[in-house]
Amino acid sequence: MSVFVGMRLDSSRRRRWPTEAEAAAQEGLTFEHAVKARFAELEQELRQNVFDIAAAALADAFRQESARGPAANDSRRGVGGRPPPASRRRPRTAVIVAQPSGPLPLSPDEVLEQLRQLAARGIRRTREIGYSAPGLMGAAISHFGSLARARRRARLPAVPLGRAATWNRERLVVELRQLYAEGCRLTVTELRARGRYDLLNAIAKIAGSMSNGRRLAGVPEPVIVRAAEERWDADRVVAEIRERYAEGEPIASSKVPPTLLAAAMRYCSSWKDAIEQAGFDYDQIRLVRAPHTKEELVAELRELAAARPDATPAQIHALPLAQAIKHAFGSLRAGLKASGLADWPRITRPPLPAKEGTLELIRARHEAGAAITPGAVNAEDNRLYRAARRHFGSWDRAIDAAGLPMQRHWLVWTKERVIERLRARHASGQAMTATALRESDPPLYYGGRTLFGNIAEAVRAAGVPVTTAQSQPAP
Repeated sequence: MSVFVGMRLDSSRRRRWPTEAEAAAQEGLTFEHAVKARFAELEQELRQNVFDIAAAALADAFRQESARGPAANDSRRGVGGRPPPASRRRPRTAVIVAQPSGPLPLSPDEVLEQLRQLAARGIRRTREIGYSAPGLMGAAISHFGSLARARRRARLPAVPLGRAATWNRERLVVELRQLYAEGCRLTVTELRARGRYDLLNAIAKIAGSMSNGRRLAGVPEPVIVRAAEERWDADRVVAEIRERYAEGEPIASSKVPPTLLAAAMRYCSSWKDAIEQAGFDYDQIRLVRAPHTKEELVAELRELAAARPDATPAQIHALPLAQAIKHAFGSLRAGLKASGLADWPRITRPPLPAKEGTLELIRARHEAGAAITPGAVNAEDNRLYRAARRHFGSWDRAIDAAGLPMQRHWLVWTKERVIERLRARHASGQAMTATALRESDPPLYYGGRTLFGNIAEAVRAAGVPVTTAQSQPAP
């Protein structure tokens, strides 16, 4: 049996879009929110269609198999119980139907009934329904296609245009009394669990606190339910630890109940002492091992030096052991000194040149015509750059000590330089207006404006007329 399942989107979606847009507008949503809501509805309907088609294909296949009967099944086995030739075999198709996970969704009747109950309490808008009943939105879209259709099926009046009704004292009192009559404990935790963030915001704005809100609605304070007081001592702590271990439960301090941990801290002075009194090794049950001692670090460092004699400093710094040594000794060099490893690890990088050698290298670089700016030297010869900074403190001081002129990768503007550039620009026949300068030569434009206040003063100081390219005479 070969089953081909095809699916196409309903072309009537395009005809129903204006209706959905109008329904979204009635709910007070913007066009962008309406588009997002419509895409969410289409995605939910697509998933439901895939599930329905797969289930229908499975049911159809089952009916066809049942209609054939035993004789049809025996005929497929061939002559003498042997399977038919490969050319006569019919391909089999396995239909896989994904079962939904989690709690069962609401039925259509339950969706309509909850919408009516919320409407009776004055909760009709999309955002308010999402706060009050988080699962209702998805169920309404799944069964009816949209929340607007579900409202129409429940014969509820359309949501009026405009903003949602604002909270006031009267509405807050009615809502709190309604929740209290339903058996809700009017606490912040309970309202958060119910998704009533709109009510929590209203209580904070109108009453100031949950206690004031209960007092405003005339609702009594909720009864605080306290757990029964338990009697603890050192013997019970030890017994509880042994019982947890026998049941296969972890007995690390971060995995036990807080009451047991607090009792162990009080009656056994520490969790380690409680574990040892119960007859267990604390180092074996803890999830994180104790910090290394200096003696252990020295021993591990010597073992590492014997196992990897050719290791480089960069390789040692990358090991977790190096971090522990830095924490215990202050630096890796101090740890190596304490371990008696003066010649390990080996240093493969040549030492930096001396002070005079650094100056000779800088002069040689300048004579060769190479750039001696800090960025260029650092990128091309990092060893020379580091040597200059180590011996002289900065690259600029090293250049001064070498008796060379300072090179900069940026241009320092002066009034004389601005006037010179403006005259050269005028002589080349380019426009001298502020707009032309800003578009074609921004450094000159901003340099002239900074030093002279504006471009007109800079051009006047250069003694050239403010002209455009068309009015400039040909050279």
